[in-house]
Amino acid sequence: SAPGSHTNDDIFQEITITSTTTPTTSISQISAVKIPNSLILSATYDLVYSYHQVFIDADNNTATGYFVKSIGADFLVENSRYYDHKGNTGSDWLWQQINGTVTSSINDHQYVWQLPLASLKLSITSSSKIVFAGSKDDKENYSA
Repeated sequence: SAPGSHTNDDIFQEITITSTTTPTTSISQISAVKIPNSLILSATYDLVYSYHQVFIDADNNTATGYFVKSIGADFLVENSRYYDHKGNTGSDWLWQQINGTVTSSINDHQYVWQLPLASLKLSITSSSKIVFAGSKDDKENYSA
């Protein structure tokens, strides 16, 4: 589908990228697409980061998960692993690694992750929200 359009069917489903503030220019060309068995996430990181992260608010509920940039993140993808939020709602940084394989690739600063949907305990829908982040030396940039 064309950029900015939304296609919702059994084959292809774009996911909302949260943009409540002006996005940072260091994280660009962001996308999140659900296909039948996977969630594919991609972003271009124009700065060098120690951690390349994606926060996923699967249930679109800010009252659940880790609160970051106006979403309640239920899942975290960090570099080549992904995690389920186990802390109290809000600022409790407590994550448990999810069993399963994250397929990740890097090509000229573009990071692409493919997550198996079967490993996620909550369904990903077109109303789910995503925030991309980069972190290094306690400094962070966000896509939202």
